[in-house]
Parts: sequence; C-alpha cells; structure tokens
Amino acid sequence: MVSCLKPVIDSIIVPIPDVTRLLATDFDPERPDSSWGFTTSRDTDGIVLVHGGDGITTLPIVLFGSIVMGTVKYIKEHIKAEVSTLGIRLPTDSVISDIELLAISQRISIKLILLV
Repeated sequence: MVSCLKPVIDSIIVPIPDVTRLLATDFDPERPDSSWGFTTSRDTDGIVLVHGGDGITTLPIVLFGSIVMGTVKYIKEHIKAEVSTLGIRLPTDSVISDIELLAISQRISIKLILLV
C-alpha cells in the first residue's frame, strides 16, 4: 500500500488520507497537522492553498488528481484491461465539485463518478 504521494510537484509530499482532509468543507488552514511538511492557507476567494518548499503552491484538487492518475495507472498495469469508469468514495465531509471532477476525468480520459 502506498503511504504517501510524491506528485510531479517535487517539493510537496502529502499523505493520501490528508488530501481528503484538505478537501473537507470544514478544513481550517489555521489548524494544520503538526506532522505535515507543508503549510496551508486560504486565498482571498476562500480556496485552500497548499504551500511546499521552494515557493511551490498548489491546490488540494491537484493533489487529489495526482492520486487518481496514479491509481488508474496501477489498475491498468495490474488488470491488463482498459478502464473506462472509476468510482470514488470520499469521506462525507469532503467535497469535489462537478467541474473539478470533470476536469480530472478529461485529463486522464476516464469517467469519474463519486459514490455515495
């Protein structure tokens, strides 16, 4: 099992369970996890930002998309079949907008659906 994600952005390593915490509707950037090697804040529009080393800033949805891309790659390599749809179940307090989900789907050419 993968315990952490090292996305293309080389200076931010986020444990996978923490990504869904960053997507939570009640996430408070002022109360980060002390074990994190990154900081968080909100921009003027209220969007959560993740700040890593070397001045790198990204969004939780970008980190989530990296996890999904890695998961799809792993599935394709191990089942040796085409994957056309992937269902994702998030904790009840985590949110991904339809627009964000569609953007990830289009980028990886797989239909993503949120399971409830």
